[in-house]
Amino acid sequence: MADNKTKSRTDYWAPEVWSLIGAAAGRIGEADFHERLGAAFAAAVGVDRWLVMRFGAEPTPEILSNRGGMTDEAISFYYKGLYRLDPLTRLSQSGDAPLVVAISRLRAEDRDNRYYDEIYRTALIRDEIALMLPCGGGLYMTLNLDAADGEFSDATIARAHTVAETFLGLHQAHMGLRGVHQPASPGTLEDTDRLPAYDELIALMAQRTGMTEREREIAHRALRGYPNALIARDLGITVGTVRNHRARLYAKLDITSERELFSLCLATLLEGAGA
Repeated sequence: MADNKTKSRTDYWAPEVWSLIGAAAGRIGEADFHERLGAAFAAAVGVDRWLVMRFGAEPTPEILSNRGGMTDEAISFYYKGLYRLDPLTRLSQSGDAPLVVAISRLRAEDRDNRYYDEIYRTALIRDEIALMLPCGGGLYMTLNLDAADGEFSDATIARAHTVAETFLGLHQAHMGLRGVHQPASPGTLEDTDRLPAYDELIALMAQRTGMTEREREIAHRALRGYPNALIARDLGITVGTVRNHRARLYAKLDITSERELFSLCLATLLEGAGA
């Protein structure tokens, strides 16, 4: 696996890393705090590409600072609908996200979901480490480290875990003053609220294919990555019934797999967004 320019162990706490951490600490309570924190976290882990994002109450995540993590084209595509499939969106909505998320590890543990291929193929990212900093009320600030050439090494992921508590502590100190200075909104996402929500998207697909209400319920949950057992429990039916409904749904959509269902979802989202 690629090291993605990870610093050697002798540079782990190099003076420039301490300097950036100190600069972030000095901005506690200020609007640019999380941008400074993102720069310090990237330096401490030894990664060059990073973003600061906000996930939570609003359906659309916000990219608050982008330091080479994504191209303008990838950001535009992300906001046209791809963000709905982002595993970080799902984790933030769960309200119980881990402090450090290594996407390559999450993907390996979550083989039933097909979000990852679509997200990273389009966004030109091969791996991601996210430090998920809870703000209360279901809101998370995330410091995202991106790799373009390969998966992060075990050493890089371990380094992120090692320094995570330090950055969480600084974030928590900042949040004590969050009423004084809120991170500024980028102000460039005016059109995203008009994108179809899942209910609207499934309604559009139902009009085209004659999906039943039960098939719509199952599609809604499948698009969120629910396995058959969880769908069955949620709807109060058997796993076998879920499989039967799913088979009929796939036939109506002219697809044969969950992977194709997500691809069809993405295509419908982008069509609705005018891509």
